Amino acid sequence: MNYTETAVADKLSDENYLIDEFNKHKGQFVITPDFTVERLLAMLRSAQGQDKEYYFLTFNGKKPSVHRVQPGKFFIALEKIDRHKYKKLVSIAKLTHHDQPSIFGTSKKNNQARSAMEQYNQKVRADVVRSCEGMELMTKICWQIG
Repeated sequence: MNYTETAVADKLSDENYLIDEFNKHKGQFVITPDFTVERLLAMLRSAQGQDKEYYFLTFNGKKPSVHRVQPGKFFIALEKIDRHKYKKLVSIAKLTHHDQPSIFGTSKKNNQARSAMEQYNQKVRADVVRSCEGMELMTKICWQIG
């Protein structure tokens, strides 16, 4: 391992650095190490043995994913690539992501439909939280699309 690889590995094992990076991009769409576009929700920690491993929790609008933090495979924030297209992506996600209250519209006329929508949102969010079982949340889950 050369000096640069060691410096990157040290940064990625520093909790404060990881939390700072998360806070800069929470709620934003990122390109994950799997080369998919997902929303960054939270930072997780898993203590197995003496070594701690760190993870990012992402969400594609329907299901959550957990990605291990690895040197050289950090996420890329899409907002920095093309701001105009990113804003379109955010507006579409507010209508299509299953954890968003606006997925079924914002009509306040039909209380029964609104109640069903809120129950559905709660179920999706509970599924996301369940995907973190066995790990410790280092940050709050960011439900807001940013």
